[in-house]
Amino acid sequence: IIAGYQQEIQTANQEISSYINKWQSELTKTSSLLYGIRKDWVRLVDPFGSFKKGDVNIAFNEFNEWVRLDPKFYLAYLGRGMVFGHKGDFTAAHNDLNYATSLLSKKNREELAEVHSSHAMICIMEQDIRKAMEYANRAITAQSKLALPHAVKGVGFFNFGNFGDAQTSFKRAIVANAGKENLYLHINYAAFLCM
Repeated sequence: IIAGYQQEIQTANQEISSYINKWQSELTKTSSLLYGIRKDWVRLVDPFGSFKKGDVNIAFNEFNEWVRLDPKFYLAYLGRGMVFGHKGDFTAAHNDLNYATSLLSKKNREELAEVHSSHAMICIMEQDIRKAMEYANRAITAQSKLALPHAVKGVGFFNFGNFGDAQTSFKRAIVANAGKENLYLHINYAAFLCM
C-alpha cells in the first residue's frame, strides 16, 4: 500500500505546478467576480505564484500588500498564515487563519473548508496530530464534498504512520473528487504544503 501511495505522490509531483497555476487562475477569477476592483491588484500582486516558486519572503510581503489593500480579504490572511507556517511561526499562522475564518460567514462552506484544511496543514507541520485531525474534521463538516479536506486528513494520518486511516481518507477524497480534476494533485498539494 505504501509503495502505491509513494508512486502516486511521485507522479503527482510532475503535475503540481499546473494545479497551483489552475488554483491561482481560479483565485483571480473568483476575486474579480466577487470583489470587482480587486481584479486589478490581484493580478498585479501574485503571492501564490511567489509562494509556489519558493519565494517565501516575497510571498509574505505580497500577502501583506493584499492585507493593506483590503483588510477584509480572507485569502490574504489564509495565504499569509500558510507562509507563517512555512517560516515556523505557528502561532502567527493560526492567528491569521483564525482571522480569515472570522471574515467568512457560515454560508461560505467551501472557503471555510479551505481555511480549516490550512489549519490542519499547519498542525501537521507542528506535529500535532490531535489538532490536525480536529481541523480536518471541521473542514469536512463545512464541506464534505471537497476532496482537499479528505486529502489533508489522509496526509496527516500518513505522516503520523496511521496508514489504514490514511487509506480510508484518501478513498473518501476519491469519492468526493469523482468526475473532477486529478485527485492526486490534491493529495500532493496537501503534502507539499505540509513540508
